[in-house]
Amino acid sequence: MGLLGALITFAPVPLYAAHLASTGPFGLSALEDQQLAGLLMWVPAILPNIAAALTCLLRVVRQGETVVGGAARAPVAGGAARAPVVRGAARA
Repeated sequence: MGLLGALITFAPVPLYAAHLASTGPFGLSALEDQQLAGLLMWVPAILPNIAAALTCLLRVVRQGETVVGGAARAPVAGGAARAPVVRGAARA
């Protein structure tokens, strides 16, 4: 529906001959009526995709809060965070 709505919206000429005479009472040309119909098909069709994308993004962000550097961090006894271990560093 989304692609069809976009094609109908951006078509340079009216695509349906049956609507050429039926849009006058509403104050629209046939092309304006077609563009409005295309938008009504196109925009609502995108909403489920946006909802799914935001749900996936939220899951990734929530998972990123508990995973650092590809490995889950276990809580340290006493609640204090451990300092990272640097191997091969010279001691002063």
